[in-house]
Amino acid sequence: MKTCAEAAGRVLDDLDQASRPLVVTGCFDEIFFHGKPVLVGVEPQSMAWVLGEQAADRSGWTWTQALEGFEALEHAVVDGGRGLHRGLVDLEKRRQSAAVGAEGRDAKQDPSVADAAGRGRWLAAALVQTEYCRQLAADWEESYRRVAAVLRHTVRASSAVECMNSVLRMHQGRHRTVTQPMLDLKRLYWNCRPFQSGKRRGRCPYELLGLNLPTTDWWELLHAALSDSTQELSSSEVAI
Repeated sequence: MKTCAEAAGRVLDDLDQASRPLVVTGCFDEIFFHGKPVLVGVEPQSMAWVLGEQAADRSGWTWTQALEGFEALEHAVVDGGRGLHRGLVDLEKRRQSAAVGAEGRDAKQDPSVADAAGRGRWLAAALVQTEYCRQLAADWEESYRRVAAVLRHTVRASSAVECMNSVLRMHQGRHRTVTQPMLDLKRLYWNCRPFQSGKRRGRCPYELLGLNLPTTDWWELLHAALSDSTQELSSSEVAI
């Protein structure tokens, strides 16, 4: 089991590089096992489990590292964790820096320029929304305040992440610890297993996400990784 779990991590290294750029909307949150955080990310339409990492903490820097690869992310469904929000801010700053570089600007440009551009886009969008609301109803501000009052008391937890939480809790009920290799094995199995019912029936999360693979059989993917490891070990023994 340990060998299979470690092989799952190697498979996911490649699959994450291919799947994370496909995530436009992501649900992110933290769950805890024996007081230790696990950073979780799910793409809600496909229910692809795109992030599942044990972490020493849930600081902004930790989330910044965990969110590497999600460069196409446009919408994030999150709770109020400060570290997660800091990580999302850093992700946006990286994308703005990349956009500046792509336009041929100086890589050492003052970050305030990018921040000013971001504020300008936000202000323009706010003005357009305000004008649109004014055309719909003259008393739109009162309606806006009522809706805002309701939203302030709405729990914004991600149901997609809670789904992953329930899957992992079943494992925790049978085992004392949840290791990173075991998380990887469960994540690989989940993403390759076809749904048995509902609107996603007959297709697995990776397929629904749009990931093209030679096979979505999790055991075949795992077996290929195990075979590669055996060949590397044999080559090392010969070299010695």
